[in-house]
Amino acid sequence: MTLTSVEPAENVWAQDVLEDFFETLGASPELGRTFTSADYQGGLSHLVILGHRIWADRFGKDPYIVGRVVSFDGQPYEVIGVMPQGFFPTRDDPPDLWTAHRSDEKEKADRVSWGLTVYARMRPEVSLQQAQSDVDVVASRLAQDYPKAYQNMGAVVVPVAAQVIGSTWKLFLLLAAGAAVLLLIGCVNVANLLLARAVDREKEFSIRITLGATRTRLLRQLLVENSMMATAAAVLGVIIAASGTQTLLRLLPSAAHLSRLDGTKISLPVLSFTSAVVLAAILFFSMLPLLWLSQKRPYESLKTEGRSTSSSRGKRRLGQIFVVTEFTLSLVLLVTGALLVQSFRNLSRVDPGFPSRNLLAMEIQVPQFRYGPYKFEAKNTSREQLYEKLEQRLAAVPGVESVGLTAKLPLRHGFDPWSVSVVGRAPEPIVPKDGEEYAPPTVGFAKHGDTSIQRISPSFFRALGATLIRGRFLTEQDTSDTPLVAVVNETFANQIFRNDDPLGKEVIIDHTSWFPKLIIVGVVRDFKINALDLSPHAEMFWSLRQVPPESVWVLARTMTAPSVASASLREAINGVDRDLVIGTVEPMQTVMEDSLWRTRVAALLLGVLASIALVLAMTGVYSVMSYSVSQRTKELGIRIAFGASERNISSLVLSETLRLAGIGCVLGCASSLVGGRLVSQQLYGINANDPHTYILTAGLLTVIGLAASYAPARRALRVDPLQVLQQ
Repeated sequence: MTLTSVEPAENVWAQDVLEDFFETLGASPELGRTFTSADYQGGLSHLVILGHRIWADRFGKDPYIVGRVVSFDGQPYEVIGVMPQGFFPTRDDPPDLWTAHRSDEKEKADRVSWGLTVYARMRPEVSLQQAQSDVDVVASRLAQDYPKAYQNMGAVVVPVAAQVIGSTWKLFLLLAAGAAVLLLIGCVNVANLLLARAVDREKEFSIRITLGATRTRLLRQLLVENSMMATAAAVLGVIIAASGTQTLLRLLPSAAHLSRLDGTKISLPVLSFTSAVVLAAILFFSMLPLLWLSQKRPYESLKTEGRSTSSSRGKRRLGQIFVVTEFTLSLVLLVTGALLVQSFRNLSRVDPGFPSRNLLAMEIQVPQFRYGPYKFEAKNTSREQLYEKLEQRLAAVPGVESVGLTAKLPLRHGFDPWSVSVVGRAPEPIVPKDGEEYAPPTVGFAKHGDTSIQRISPSFFRALGATLIRGRFLTEQDTSDTPLVAVVNETFANQIFRNDDPLGKEVIIDHTSWFPKLIIVGVVRDFKINALDLSPHAEMFWSLRQVPPESVWVLARTMTAPSVASASLREAINGVDRDLVIGTVEPMQTVMEDSLWRTRVAALLLGVLASIALVLAMTGVYSVMSYSVSQRTKELGIRIAFGASERNISSLVLSETLRLAGIGCVLGCASSLVGGRLVSQQLYGINANDPHTYILTAGLLTVIGLAASYAPARRALRVDPLQVLQQ
């Protein structure tokens, strides 16, 4: 619908709902009320419930909006309510408003109408499997009673949460796993520092225990000490997160469709979760020193401390375990990040099947109050004339090489399957699980495959740069007064017709009475129309001269940069009809980049996590090796006194790092192989077990570890043997 009572006019997404819609969802309005049974009676005035966005942006959050009359499509609507922000179970943007759908008797008796989305609230004791079984029973009974309308029909019960999240749960799970690994690396660093501090205080703790202190008393002491540091760190972390969350969200691509992204904030549940993590870390790390001390008796610690010329073997082993753990966890993040970056690079180099340079996409929304209500099965003469006039006017704009119109923009709309039946062909045999073939009954619709339908203007293929394989393109002679024709892609020809020539063949779509038989007149080479990382689906292209869509996208092939020609194209569109709403305007190269948002987000965020892990690993290795060198000062001084060269001392320190890095890299590669299943579905053009990635990242991490050990190794060379012997 078009909002006409507020300037400038704006096309808004209005959703027609039937009775009990809001009650089923359990939604309460922020202002006013929702629809009642009386609102669905005929003869009443038009009523509307506004969404939060349009109420805030176009009506300034007017608290007295309820009862006010506003104009949509030139018709008066009385506002009866406003829904709260974030309402509506969808992964896309929520509707701008809701209207009451009043069905007449003809519509109620129509058993082939489509387009309704059904929401149902199940009883607490009912499972999804039980609900699906009930729906299947209903579908089978309808098919028996009305075989023509319900043959091969059914429904799938899906949780609303799954509907909202969609396939992005895989991305969320991947990012959550990456954040968890990064948390573990941070915990290892903290554990290293606290245990090193506790080991240095081993003599103190032994004396305390010898003098009668209980382990509970020591645990309370460590809890207090660690809680002071952890609380300060937690407060600082919350401040950074609160100030940086919105900045990070703005870095995400504008095309990123992450559900409920607008609700991402530092809230009480988030603070509760992070506080629980901090508390668990405090308890665990505070107990580590006691676990260490419990393995030995106090007098043994005192004897070892007094007679040893170097750190004990147990102390050094702890540091080595920490280094190996840091290498292992860091390599997991590095490998994952490297795989995702390579996948994004591969996707950005995919050939879409058409030249995207100098190709501009413009969305044109056609207002219903000017061109009438749109019905898919009805004749739309006004839209046919509008699209023809638009194409002619835009093609005459200086600097424009060619112009095409399409209902669905390539790489912007998903696969919407329609059933296909080839006229004159027997139904496809069904192979059950036991392997025995049988032919299905011929009653109803004999399905031979699925296809997506694209409605385009005759010049669309020329503007896009598609290649004709055989037959012909759609032409201006294909009008509403001539038989329906279609052009199909290679995948359609191969899947539906296999070895047969599709030219001249007749097909039926969805076995409805809306369309007669379509004749296939041409085959075009496959091009990416759904997504760059998906293989082409079967596609069928109809002429919008014969079946016009509700609104269109303009594809303009320009002789100069698309941004230069966009202003002239806007003027030409306004010259045709100023009531046409121009929506998104962007180069096709931007559309291609936006289609990669999921891979880009994964590569960006995992890359950030891997970079932080690299810094933490380098810091951890440096601290462990520095501590190790400081604990081995006596040993190193004696080695130098007995004639060890600088090369011997450097090799002693660096070889230990190299050995630990090797163990960590082996364990990290093994862990990455096991966790590769999590990232495999996010990759394109590269295997999750790619050996080159593992070798390069392991080599990089080893070099960084050696670099972190260089400073402690140089410090070891400055040990004065005379001073050591005096001590």
